[in-house]
Amino acid sequence: MIAFLKGRIVQKSTSEAVIEVNGVGFWVHIPASTFELLPDIDQECILYTHLHVREDNMQLYGFATNAERMLFLDLLSVSGIGPRLAIGILSAAPVNRIYGYICDKNEAALTRLPGLGRKTAQRLLLDLKDKASKVASGISTDSAIREEAVVALTSLGFTAADAQSAVEIALKEHTEGLSLEELIRTSLKNKKSL
Repeated sequence: MIAFLKGRIVQKSTSEAVIEVNGVGFWVHIPASTFELLPDIDQECILYTHLHVREDNMQLYGFATNAERMLFLDLLSVSGIGPRLAIGILSAAPVNRIYGYICDKNEAALTRLPGLGRKTAQRLLLDLKDKASKVASGISTDSAIREEAVVALTSLGFTAADAQSAVEIALKEHTEGLSLEELIRTSLKNKKSL
């Protein structure tokens, strides 16, 4: 329903943000990993979103990367995992590590994640084993490189929003796989167009 938000950050904390988009403020629940990538107040950002609808409530969840949103949706598909627990899991470990735990059938590592008990971890391993093996290889190459490029660009002086935009533009321009160095180089060229 709402694929992403692109707007100005009005408020932010480790679990929530308010994003103003054309005069409308969206209250978005976020994992700590997304909070770390958000730019300062009054700066522009992009959040990939999921609108979670229940009988009595609608809540919007936002993520710095599409890989985070994809894992969030995968976690929600597991019986016993709701949005609050899924956000807690995403806040505790990077996406590729969580998929790695599932691929490696590492129940002990999963149960160390906050709120995830033994039975739910076993259900997660059973329900997501096929999906995780397909996704893990793509995440390790695509999303990890994307996230490393964003971090590299922010260390070079980009705002997080500009870094994300430059990386997205670079990826759209080049349909074939880019190495980290090529992605950073292409993104730096795109800084002029931001």
